[in-house]
Amino acid sequence: MDTIIRFEKAILELLEPLDAQKILNKGLEKQLIADLERHRYQVIIHGWEDGKKFVDSTLLHLEIKNNKIWIQQNWTEMQIAEELVKKGVPADQIVLGFLPEYMREDSLYAVA
Repeated sequence: MDTIIRFEKAILELLEPLDAQKILNKGLEKQLIADLERHRYQVIIHGWEDGKKFVDSTLLHLEIKNNKIWIQQNWTEMQIAEELVKKGVPADQIVLGFLPEYMREDSLYAVA
């Protein structure tokens, strides 16, 4: 359980400042969603872009499962895997879930 707590702390330390960044379009809102019980974390953006188009999109999606951090989606400029390593998460405990498994074999991170 200590591993999950440590991973969750690292994830939230990275996502909370991202959540606080302002969006230029006043009709859109950014939200951090953290399911601490199931260990799922997302930063989403939603609202009415220029009052004309409804937007509901996931910018970043991470999960802790099988004692590894799975990066399921990242549409931010942040190199989240690298930032997690800087926070002490071993690279072999990070999975780039948005890549097919055969491509993960060539990464610096875990396959699964």
